[in-house]
Amino acid sequence: MNTFLLVVLVFSISIAAEELSRKELLSLLNVNASRSVDESRNEEQLSPDSFTDMLMDAKFIKVPEDTPILKIQRTNFLMATKIRESFDARREWPKCWSIGWIRQQSRCGSCWAVAAASMASDRMCINAPYYPMMLSSEDLLSCCGSYCGNGCSGGWPDKALNWWATNGLVTGTDYSDHQGCRPYTVPTCSWHNGVYSFPYDGTYRACPETFSVPQCYQQCQNGYFRNYTQDKYYGQPAYHVRPDVSAIQAEILEHGPVVATFTVYEDFNNFYKREPIYQHRSGGCKRPGGCGHVVKIIGWGVENQIPYWLCANSWGTQWGDGGFFRIRRGTNECGIEANVVAAMPRK
Repeated sequence: MNTFLLVVLVFSISIAAEELSRKELLSLLNVNASRSVDESRNEEQLSPDSFTDMLMDAKFIKVPEDTPILKIQRTNFLMATKIRESFDARREWPKCWSIGWIRQQSRCGSCWAVAAASMASDRMCINAPYYPMMLSSEDLLSCCGSYCGNGCSGGWPDKALNWWATNGLVTGTDYSDHQGCRPYTVPTCSWHNGVYSFPYDGTYRACPETFSVPQCYQQCQNGYFRNYTQDKYYGQPAYHVRPDVSAIQAEILEHGPVVATFTVYEDFNNFYKREPIYQHRSGGCKRPGGCGHVVKIIGWGVENQIPYWLCANSWGTQWGDGGFFRIRRGTNECGIEANVVAAMPRK
């Protein structure tokens, strides 16, 4: 009898300790997901030429041939029959606030890491038994190295997701929030009076010409309650979603947001001041090496008979519609439907 009570007591203590850790993690990471503006609330819109510093080399746009194409299973066909006229993952999974969280990549072409970590965070939450968190884009950007690409000059999002599968990612929020194991350390920069500057105290101090890739520190920031190894979360190998509208929709309906690469032209920046849905009309690419970009597709809809994809960008909440934008759907606008990748969290 005494032995039984001892076993029950030990088991109860272990459960309580586990719950405490979960609550502590939520307390540390459950920052205000409903924020309408970020730390750059005073920043001005990027000039037509300046936003190219946040793009990546064109070679990273195309999904590598060794990335497997998603096999069409019965569930995909069933989901295809349930496709709605409009869909928004933020409303479908309201507890998963990471879906609606707009990150800020700053003056670094790290969109591949930011979008991949963001999508992985969403799917961790959508697929129980995981709970809301933000996986660290810093951990991915700094540690994946040449396997993923070339740091602030770009990278392959499918390689980034494969890194998540084999090496895992720790938690980490944005530069301003500074929570989790490894938060983003590239400072937010804005375009003010013709120069990149820090907007925090109103003095607009000049930013460096470029930011170097952060060091791969395999340890959590001081004060975090777990060590680096304990904070790791893992995914499954990445896959390429067929370049077909219904296949992409079925994937989002069944599993959550996906990552997409596309070419950015001059008329993309500030297009929302002219029209609600982006369609490439004029301008080319002035960035040496190309103008690739990676975003997260979280839904779709139709407005004024124009079908569109609903996407989350990583240029802060001052850009676009609170950081989101819509792009024409069904015409492979700028290649956005040709290079869609995703991955699932490890069970």
